[in-house]
Amino acid sequence: MPETDVVVIGAGQAGLSSAYHLRASGLDFVVLDANPAPGGAWQHRWPTLRMETVHGIFDLPGLHFTPPAPEEQAADAVPAYFASFEQEFGLDVRRPVAVTAVRNGDDGRLLVESDQGTWATRALINATGTWTRPFVPRYPGQETFRGRQLHTVDYRAPEEFAGKRVVVVGGGASAAQLLVEIADVATATTWVTRRPPVFRDSAEYTEEYRLGVIAKVEARVRAGLPPGSVASVIDLPWTPQMARARDRGVLVRRPMFDRITPDGVEWRDGARVDADVIFWCTGWRPALDHLAPLRLRGRGGGIVMDGTRVVADPRIHLVGYGPSASTVGANRAGRAAVRELRALLARHPPRRPADPVTGGAQPPCGRGPRPAFHPRRVGNQPRRVQAGRCAYAPPPRRKGADVVSDQQPTVVLVHGAFADSASWNGVIERLGAGYSAVAAANPLRGLAGDAAYVRDVMRGIGGPVVLVGHSYGGMVVTAAATDDPSVRALVYVNAFCPDSGESALTLSQKFPGSTLADTLVSYPVSTGGNEVAIGQDAYHQQFAADVPGDLAAVMARTQRPVTEQALGEDLSAASPAWRSLPSWFIFGDADRNIPVAAHRFMADRAGPRGSREISGASHAIGVSQPAEVAETIIEAVRGTGG
Repeated sequence: MPETDVVVIGAGQAGLSSAYHLRASGLDFVVLDANPAPGGAWQHRWPTLRMETVHGIFDLPGLHFTPPAPEEQAADAVPAYFASFEQEFGLDVRRPVAVTAVRNGDDGRLLVESDQGTWATRALINATGTWTRPFVPRYPGQETFRGRQLHTVDYRAPEEFAGKRVVVVGGGASAAQLLVEIADVATATTWVTRRPPVFRDSAEYTEEYRLGVIAKVEARVRAGLPPGSVASVIDLPWTPQMARARDRGVLVRRPMFDRITPDGVEWRDGARVDADVIFWCTGWRPALDHLAPLRLRGRGGGIVMDGTRVVADPRIHLVGYGPSASTVGANRAGRAAVRELRALLARHPPRRPADPVTGGAQPPCGRGPRPAFHPRRVGNQPRRVQAGRCAYAPPPRRKGADVVSDQQPTVVLVHGAFADSASWNGVIERLGAGYSAVAAANPLRGLAGDAAYVRDVMRGIGGPVVLVGHSYGGMVVTAAATDDPSVRALVYVNAFCPDSGESALTLSQKFPGSTLADTLVSYPVSTGGNEVAIGQDAYHQQFAADVPGDLAAVMARTQRPVTEQALGEDLSAASPAWRSLPSWFIFGDADRNIPVAAHRFMADRAGPRGSREISGASHAIGVSQPAEVAETIIEAVRGTGG
């Protein structure tokens, strides 16, 4: 296991800027990049993106970017600049290296796990950007659309839209540029955005304006909220291309539609547009899943930041996140992050293991005599640091959660009230032999005790798990996942997703629409209090309206009652597990137990990796829609690297 002072994850603008300043700091470092070649996300941009339409490229520190010909592809010009920067300053960039997880080590170091091994480091600069996390919002009826749905990340050329009716969704610069390209070949285009687009002449992009934009995003991350994108608060550049598009009638914007139909999109007032393609130019989310084991997210759903520093762990800096998610912002942030880390590490000298021969402290592997920093070539060759050799072998990895990161997680299914483990049968069948699954028998006696039982089930598995909760089972998996490193992800299936201090009862009453209370029968239990069940005659329509009657009748007779104590018990965790773990949601809009407005609220609050709203699905969605539920679970397993 190689050791270093700082690991930089990512070699885009943010990572290279950070590496430049690290090179001058005297700290040992390595840059890990998942891409096959220099260029960061720029190497993946669509071929039609030319330098004349790129909205600003700022110099990396110490090396001027000479603008190429306007017609040159951005996917060629910018990566070439990045490659020359790496060579000019002899930066140690290892690629392709995909980081899978960052964990706390036993000795105060961070362990950076990847598909090429593990690095031990005293500090971390995360510069992974957003390109690998395209975001597509969920709208009712989305799964019924018979045409194609694409994201900006899928775009290659306008010709694939020739003769098509295209709905372009999004108000950022990429959406406007691609709309104009597609309009040249499409039969018809419709542009929809959440807010009216505002165009700004290039001369109006003053330093004062830029600082105002950055301040808006910075205010969110200081408050611990998800940062949003800089693009979401910046105006669109008014270019000659946009002026021509306006004159052709292309830049006619409509507000966001309310639902998707099999043949297009529809607004609440009944207006509709037929479409062959829905093109989601809806941006990206920060690629931070590998940091989930560190549980950095706060109560607001984001990571509380002070500049680039993570407030919860000063060893970690996020560059290219939030206010620094721009080329100019990344440069400044890289310098600031290195300045803080240099001061931090100087106050906390590294602890080295004793040399078995001399008894003195050994240097970390890979650290040899360090030449003085010099930002110029020697002759025609770039200056590079030659890695030294080290005989020190690190201690074996800990037993427990750290040794199972390469295993595919086991799916643990937790049913809710008025159901039993058999309600997962159809889901388990569709998961197939490729996925290990266990359906736990939820006691339904009390939240703390039910969560403790699920943790016992997880300990018996002895490896990583993806927790899946239905209904009240969502309360249980949220509590069971607290501070348990074996949990890789959470899946909420028509389920409660509570914040601290919330119960199933308070969440179900947060929005109108539930008819459950009118169908319940209750009776006392020997341990005190009452337990409740759904009346036999009401069960089919209340719980499982889209399930065949004969099956619903069996479910009514095998349902497991739940105590009133369990439904009213608050989540006691200081921070719910979904704030630090990736989550997925699937729910039906015909759920009579939990109002669909509550489902949407909980999903929006959690900021999940994926969310599906199934039209016409009842509360028993795992029984009536097992394929959809299984697909969501598979997405979660694959999203954890399993």
